[in-house]
Amino acid sequence: MRRIRQKLAKKLPRFRFMSSSEYQITRRVFGDTLPSRRRIVVTNIVGVDNRPFTLPISVFGFLFAFLGVLSLGFEFVFSATFLLIGLTLVFFNPGYLINVGEFYENLEDKGVGILVHETAHVWQGENSFLSFGFVINSCIYQFLKGSEAYNYEVGQDWCLFNVEQQASLIEDWFLEGESTEDSRWFYIENYVRKGIS
Repeated sequence: MRRIRQKLAKKLPRFRFMSSSEYQITRRVFGDTLPSRRRIVVTNIVGVDNRPFTLPISVFGFLFAFLGVLSLGFEFVFSATFLLIGLTLVFFNPGYLINVGEFYENLEDKGVGILVHETAHVWQGENSFLSFGFVINSCIYQFLKGSEAYNYEVGQDWCLFNVEQQASLIEDWFLEGESTEDSRWFYIENYVRKGIS
């Protein structure tokens, strides 16, 4: 019975704020350009093919707004409330969900590359006009290029990288030692730490 409870507990969605030690790791990369760690929620949920993914909470605003519009003909107060909540979430993003699956418990160790890569998406959302823009960019490039959406070439202009290329470049720089001699340091110094997504 105990084993069944443990297995069930691992399958249920779990949520927590990014830990202070995880936040310190990511600050080594992003400096002061991240939101508060209390706005970054880590979950054990995974996407297609057990892949980690990040979402701004603002994407749920579309659902509320949609429900508000759908119910306009029925109950005005209900509709207006849902619409107001939805638009507030869309334009004033309260935070981000980093969904990491099996790495939920050990992001600082075995999942440190995932931690940095997914936090790059938080950084992209936080330093853009619309926090969900990176989600759209990621979906388009993964649909068009599949796994090649993550491949990048050092020397290319930062603004020409898609969001997955940016996150992969940041992750690779971190995993390969965070060296200021690395050719990718140029991007970290001149774009990432300045909050230029």
